[in-house]
Amino acid sequence: MDFPLETIILAVDAMVFAACFLAYYKKKTIINQIENAPQLGITNDLKNVVMDYPGYRIPYACIQGVVKPIGVPIISNSNPKVNGVVQYIILREHIAQLTEGHWSDRQRIIRKIRNVVPFTISNSEQSVKILAPLSAAMLDMDIISDTYSGNAQEVISHAWSHILGVKQTGIQTTEKMLKSGTILTAIGELSLSPDRKQVFVTPPSNGAPYFLTFMEVSSLLAKLKRSKFTYGIVCAVCFALGLYLCVRFQKKKKDTDFRLVE
Repeated sequence: MDFPLETIILAVDAMVFAACFLAYYKKKTIINQIENAPQLGITNDLKNVVMDYPGYRIPYACIQGVVKPIGVPIISNSNPKVNGVVQYIILREHIAQLTEGHWSDRQRIIRKIRNVVPFTISNSEQSVKILAPLSAAMLDMDIISDTYSGNAQEVISHAWSHILGVKQTGIQTTEKMLKSGTILTAIGELSLSPDRKQVFVTPPSNGAPYFLTFMEVSSLLAKLKRSKFTYGIVCAVCFALGLYLCVRFQKKKKDTDFRLVE
């Protein structure tokens, strides 16, 4: 005798457990990588520190400094007084859709604009050049503006929207920037330029995540540990539920087999 309901619930439970366990293991791995990464200062001795490693390359390290553009910075579209080194402009279309007599709101991204200029993080003594910032798993930026422009529809257009069941309600424009002068923590691979005059931070070649964040290393670790703990709780709940369902399934199967024998 089949027990489709229990089987379906058990299958869903197994999928959720597998997904959460993979996320838990990934968070645990990242935490270990960051905890084992050296935390370095941008000092006159930094180049010598990098040169002490094989291939003049530190596979994973943490370093912090003040964002400084190399050359002309990016000027904000919405605030000319703000400038930075990375800019995101996202345009979202807001749409109302008629479903079973009710209008429901949804949105879709219709355009993304990304601008980047070369930049370093530095202190009063030295600087470290940041490469490939858009490849970062975490790239913190400030929201410079977030505006919404609604559509004023004419009578004919409004009536036509009711016939089609879809109407555009407005456009949302969001601008984010990594601003000049921001204190930034970079966690990635450190290496030297061929002439050994410049230290670079790049995405790690060993597959570890690349972070460019406003947070201190301790704050980032605390955030990751909270996320890991949450996934751990979900895994425990899913495991307990799966175990309960398996016991229940076996008990029902034995009772059915016993009745068939009788």
